[in-house]
Amino acid sequence: MITYVLEMLLATACGVLIGLERTMRMKSAGIRTHALLAVGACLITILSKYAFNTDANVADPARVAAQIIASVGFLGAGVIFREGDVLKGLSTAAGLWATSAVGMSIGAGEILLGIILTLLILFVQFIFHVFPAGFDAYSENEIVIILEKNDEVENKIKEISSQHQVKVKGRTLSKENGVVTIEYHLVHKYKCNIKEEFEKLIDYDCVKSIVLK
Repeated sequence: MITYVLEMLLATACGVLIGLERTMRMKSAGIRTHALLAVGACLITILSKYAFNTDANVADPARVAAQIIASVGFLGAGVIFREGDVLKGLSTAAGLWATSAVGMSIGAGEILLGIILTLLILFVQFIFHVFPAGFDAYSENEIVIILEKNDEVENKIKEISSQHQVKVKGRTLSKENGVVTIEYHLVHKYKCNIKEEFEKLIDYDCVKSIVLK
């Protein structure tokens, strides 16, 4: 019994560490979510190993633990949402799934594997936040520009975007009363100060609004 309690405490601690990193980055799933997921997965694994394994010829201790993976899928789906053409929350959902594996490892008695996995999760989440790569290198903050169709301003947007490594996430056209309106959704590199560059576009009469979210 004492061994099981220690394993659950360790799983909780690992979940807290992972959740702390998520909380510091203001993600939807934080300390409580990760801690509860880790300790829950740990206890279910312990129960699947011992409580339901009364007859080795009949019981399959892996069946209960296997349901954890499917259940975490529903939890992960709750933190994923679409904003425009981009899916958000995927890394949080993957972190929850991996955290369940931490709890399962510790519950199965593989303490070292659980600790190593915790460190790997923290390393991946932290290192690619400090040194982002690919699309992760672009800020989730958006620049939304709404303007009446104007080739000169559109070329100016392309020019600024090219100079400052800004990507076009979405471009929506609409027509009202014969006037074609374009809405640009842009994302930019972290630590890239392009606010002043885009704000200059407000001097054009065709530009209706510029919002830096």
